[in-house]
Amino acid sequence: MDFTPAQKEALAKMSEEERREVFLPPRRQEINELAKATTANQGNRKQRRRLQAQFKKHVRSHI
Repeated sequence: MDFTPAQKEALAKMSEEERREVFLPPRRQEINELAKATTANQGNRKQRRRLQAQFKKHVRSHI
């Protein structure tokens, strides 16, 4: 399972500064919520957790 084109586009549009701030404490919760929202209604629980981890890893790699 991969990111949808819309999810990839949203990450690409994030400015570099936004990406740097992603894992500051107040932003971490936002990223967790965003990961959950982007994986809603996609597969079973195990698949959703895997997608959320991939999403977070992808965001971290763009900081």
